[in-house]
Amino acid sequence: MAYQQPGSQLRVPKAAELLAARIRGQIIRSELKEGDALPAESELMERFGVSRPTLREAIRVLEMESQTLAVLAQTVADIIELQLARMPTRSSTFPTDARQKKPGAIVVPGKQEGAPTMTSGDWTAAGTYRVAPSVYRIPLPLPTDGLRAVNVYAIDHGDSLTLIDAGWAVAETTPALERGLAGIGYGFTDIGRILVTHVHRDHYSYAVELRRRWGTHITLGIDEADTLQAIRGMADGTGPNASVTRLRAAGARGLADVIARSPRPARTLEFSDPPDEWLDGRQQVALKDRSLDGIPTPGHTRGHVVFLDQTASSMFTGDHLLSQITPSIGFEAAPAPSPLASFLRSLAVIKELPDLQLLPAHGPVTASTHERADALIAHHEARLAASAAAVAAGAHTGLEVAGRLRWTRRERRLADLDPFNQMLAVLETVAHLTVLVAQGELRQTRIDGVDHYQA
Repeated sequence: MAYQQPGSQLRVPKAAELLAARIRGQIIRSELKEGDALPAESELMERFGVSRPTLREAIRVLEMESQTLAVLAQTVADIIELQLARMPTRSSTFPTDARQKKPGAIVVPGKQEGAPTMTSGDWTAAGTYRVAPSVYRIPLPLPTDGLRAVNVYAIDHGDSLTLIDAGWAVAETTPALERGLAGIGYGFTDIGRILVTHVHRDHYSYAVELRRRWGTHITLGIDEADTLQAIRGMADGTGPNASVTRLRAAGARGLADVIARSPRPARTLEFSDPPDEWLDGRQQVALKDRSLDGIPTPGHTRGHVVFLDQTASSMFTGDHLLSQITPSIGFEAAPAPSPLASFLRSLAVIKELPDLQLLPAHGPVTASTHERADALIAHHEARLAASAAAVAAGAHTGLEVAGRLRWTRRERRLADLDPFNQMLAVLETVAHLTVLVAQGELRQTRIDGVDHYQA
């Protein structure tokens, strides 16, 4: 018998806690096993005599205890968790995925998508993947051959969702995201907030579309304000294309002309509308059941932000840390004076934070933010050395240096890339040359509008 201190109040367990205890007992006694499906939500409500919020809260209690439960029930299965697959808000075709759940049923699923095992799979495959308690990855298709997909992450609060990034506003995104949300029992109207890591259109534009349709709240880093203004200027013809200007300064006049003639993406002006809320500096973002640490990480873009989730022991890294490729540097409508210097400082910031699971915008989930930050630092140190060597060997402009380097994991030549990726390569080369000048390794002079570099 527990002893109660005089004058203290005896805490009465909540109905959800009592229900969670009953279900927990069934799991420990192996009455529920991996893959078992409980009756539909309505049947469980009637059986236990509880409301829908109480039932859902009980499931969330068990989900948050999953790690402890795994230790206590070593003789049962790997990690046993309960998760509520609620009825979708509208009819939809569910993704054919190993984690597919029956509408209106609760499933005791197998292992979550783990960082060590995901690297060997196809991260772009359609589906809804659990990456941490109450956190799901939904890959959405992209209209380009290079990246192929963008990861949108959904944080489940029990009765609503927060999204990290939203995808590209193209026709394929709406049905893909609708199916992904239905996989965890939600619809578009359940999205309360979107935290966007940066302003690139494969992250930001569909957030604007969701706000237009459903009034969804958008949050973005404040240092993207100049970029949004510059995009609007280009879209309405009142401002220059900064990438074209910088390509000409890099000696790539022909490529600049090709890019200048390229058609702008549809509805560019509309999708450059400002967010509802600006994140100014590092700050806590309060959500319904947790708080995320919004941390500025300029480099890939000026206003890039990562979100650290201590509850999930994870970091939503956007394009700052990508698990398989290196983020582009210097491609934005209002570039910083030295985007690579900013990026390297931001990598150092990551190293000062706890080492967490990496949830990237492109590529599979991996185990360590520190490991990837180290790899990217080493990569750029090697590219700085290679750029300096190219100048010493006689290359003097950004275009000439880029032509002596190799690109992508396939070690392709600059001339073998399409014009868009040639632009990215030249702009990134200029970013490296700018750092070398700042370090005193190179000298820079401008001749007839073209920057020349000497060792």
